[in-house]
Amino acid sequence: TMLSGVVIAILAFSINFGVYVSEMIRTGIDAVDKGQWEAAAALGFGRTKTFTKVIAPQAARHILPVYKGELISMVKMTSVVGYIAVEDLTKATDLIRSRTFEAFFPLIVTAVIYFLLAWALTSLLRLAELRIDPKRRPRTLKGVEGEPPSAPVPSPAPRPEGETVISVAHLKKAYPNVTPLKDVNTEIRQGDVISIIGPSGCLNRLEEPTGGEIRVLGQTLTGAGPRKLSAVRRRMGMVFQSFHLFPHLTVMENVMLAPVELLGLSRQEAYRRGLELLRSVGLAEKALNYPDELSGGQKQRVAIARTLAMEPEIVLFDEPTSALDPTMVGEVLSVIRNLASQGLTMLIVTHEMKFARDVSTRVFYMDQGVIYEEGAPEQIFEHPRTERCQAFVLRLKTYHCEITTKSFDFIGAATDIDNFARKQLLSARQSLKFQQIFEELCVACILPRLPEKGCHVDFRAMCSEDGSECRVVISWPGKAFNPMQEGDAISVKLALSRTKDHSYEYAEGKNTVKVLF
Repeated sequence: TMLSGVVIAILAFSINFGVYVSEMIRTGIDAVDKGQWEAAAALGFGRTKTFTKVIAPQAARHILPVYKGELISMVKMTSVVGYIAVEDLTKATDLIRSRTFEAFFPLIVTAVIYFLLAWALTSLLRLAELRIDPKRRPRTLKGVEGEPPSAPVPSPAPRPEGETVISVAHLKKAYPNVTPLKDVNTEIRQGDVISIIGPSGCLNRLEEPTGGEIRVLGQTLTGAGPRKLSAVRRRMGMVFQSFHLFPHLTVMENVMLAPVELLGLSRQEAYRRGLELLRSVGLAEKALNYPDELSGGQKQRVAIARTLAMEPEIVLFDEPTSALDPTMVGEVLSVIRNLASQGLTMLIVTHEMKFARDVSTRVFYMDQGVIYEEGAPEQIFEHPRTERCQAFVLRLKTYHCEITTKSFDFIGAATDIDNFARKQLLSARQSLKFQQIFEELCVACILPRLPEKGCHVDFRAMCSEDGSECRVVISWPGKAFNPMQEGDAISVKLALSRTKDHSYEYAEGKNTVKVLF
């Protein structure tokens, strides 16, 4: 059966322009920040609802301007169907010219008709662009009648005090070139406020763990399907360091979206609760503003209100102040401090040491892919047990040298120590003291007492950020040996002259010498 020319034309244009249009759609979707997917997933949205409610409205604004030009191009290209015997505008013009012998008038009329068609289509698409531009819509909320009377937002039924709400066992996360989490094990109880500090920081599985097990509110998340994950995430909120507010929605719409779509609340009830939450973070007057009209601190407070609108039992904060100017940090920390006083279970990844100390019930120091040290704030910040935690909490700059043989590169190590002192802008006297302790105490007193095979000495030179305090920690395994008492007297005197304090400790088969100056 022969296909008609019209069918062939439709197939040809569909195949030709379908490729371009599909690429436009893909590019428009990719242009939406990945954080929008993560923010929607953290609220408990599935992939389908995330796309229809969050991604598609934003992608359309990227797609329409490009699609407009492609559509006009397609209109102009329809003239080629005249070659397959389809009566189109251009072919009709040629027939008129051949019968009337008018050279230009039919062409001018055709051009005007094409112009009017292109103008009409462009105007329609322009209206569509304006319609989806949130800034051009009336700043009103559909389905909401005025401002309701203030009423407290109901909180979820509290769990028994001390009940375990999060359990992590042997959690591991590995990338091809780095393993940020090697073996994390902990339990978090109802009402705990945990601050996580340290140089390295996937409880709600926005990042897929490589191994281990995570249990949240009695549900195992590792290996769980999308439905189960979404259900747990609705009870465990997350606040991102980059805010990830939905830019096509107003502040109030950001707060209302998840309760209406996921909890089944009426828009009036969601509005009432949203307004109360915005009042609690001091932003009720910004309810009809869009996110790009807010400061960084205001955006983060809206993000907190959006998270609390789902009435979560646990809230995770991912460095909530790291993207803020110093002047805006205080307003966000004040909101989090108020939440902590209400007994909400929270995990806060932060570099604000004073805040972590004030608000936390426990502090985790993360290093080398594990919880290197944990304890009450007083213990972590005043009496840290490990050298790494001590260096981090006191903000010490560190030089580390491992000696594994008696014939090590002494000149290279001494040069490195001098370069470390110069880099930290220490005085010549401080640099010399580091050198003396290394040479007289470590090399002259300790190293000769160790066997040739299995020799291992760990030397750390540290200084505070302002250079006002320096310390050296030397540790090595083996038999007990106090170099301050049993070492060469002259070497010890040179090493310890003009120092504030020094100590020796032997525990679990390990010698440790500490010198402060």
